[in-house]
Amino acid sequence: MTEDRGNILVVCTGNLCRSPFAEGVFNRDLDHPTATSAGTHAVPGNPATSTGIVAAAEFGVGLDDHKATLIHAALYESADLVLVMDEFHLADAHRVLGAKSDKIHLLGELAFPDDPTTPDPYGGSLDDYRGCYSRICDAVAAWL
Repeated sequence: MTEDRGNILVVCTGNLCRSPFAEGVFNRDLDHPTATSAGTHAVPGNPATSTGIVAAAEFGVGLDDHKATLIHAALYESADLVLVMDEFHLADAHRVLGAKSDKIHLLGELAFPDDPTTPDPYGGSLDDYRGCYSRICDAVAAWL
């Protein structure tokens, strides 16, 4: 376990695969779980993908009860750290919080500085999810 890092918000597109898994990894590995997730185009209440649930379980993260959340300004503002998957999400966070906000980062920037985006496995194979989730585990470890 690792010390508390404050309120961590992880953002992806649909809040069905990447961000809920990253939320689960942070909350699994923090002494005081405070990570949440949301999506820029989420349909509130949608469950995690079935393939994502299977892959996440292989990494010790349960997504069975996950329900998608649509991002809104209050979520961005209440977070101490906002971690996003790609440039689109980065632009959305900066639009809401201001271009100079120093609490917004790409999830992969510490672990993968040459290629910090986290590809979306949505609609892909179980191996696509495994690869994405392995990358997310490495990225979370770098932040912790």
